[in-house]
Amino acid sequence: MEELLVVQWPEFNEDRDCDSQEKAILESLRKINTKQFDSFLAALRVLKDDHNPERYSHAAHSARELIAVLCEDTINETKFTSAEEKAMVALDKEFNAMLQGMPLSDEKEEKNDVVSFVQRKYDALKRLLLRGKINLKQKLISLYETRHPGYPKEVIEGYSQKLAKCNDYFVGKCVHHRQNDIDSNIFAEKWQEFKDCLASLLHKLVEDDIPKIDPLLAMEQPPKE
Repeated sequence: MEELLVVQWPEFNEDRDCDSQEKAILESLRKINTKQFDSFLAALRVLKDDHNPERYSHAAHSARELIAVLCEDTINETKFTSAEEKAMVALDKEFNAMLQGMPLSDEKEEKNDVVSFVQRKYDALKRLLLRGKINLKQKLISLYETRHPGYPKEVIEGYSQKLAKCNDYFVGKCVHHRQNDIDSNIFAEKWQEFKDCLASLLHKLVEDDIPKIDPLLAMEQPPKE
């Protein structure tokens, strides 16, 4: 009978395996919220495991969870205008009518007309639903303003936009079924941006450094000095 070979990878060690920025972020999250701390630590752990083929998607999932938890206490909804409420009621009636038995013809052309009609109504409803929710960038701006009320507006908006773009990347490009499409170099760049934005949110910026940061936020690829 063949013996099963069990390979044990080196245990993750916070002091040894984290850089100074990661340690500072962990220390801040540890004081704020256990769930946020666990999400970031889980991401760091899995990224250190070079033998895990899904480490990028796992880390991205943890990052998305962390961003979501950070935004939990921010305002998440706006009020609809009376015109928008009426439009939603009208769309609701039309969809209910379709569900209760819109006759479908065997003719291909007429079927396409029905599909086109439903698609138009669905798009209209989707636009209204999106209008009813504040986007992630706005939530992050609210979060930054709460934690750092003295920050210049352009700094807050710059960091919020960068963090929202990181989230878009983690959501759109790093899902498990697209694991093989993830470029490790691009992921590393996005991950560093994510950590930079997280650090800026958790730690107070030195006032003298704020003017130096502004032009960097407007650049797609800031210098790595």
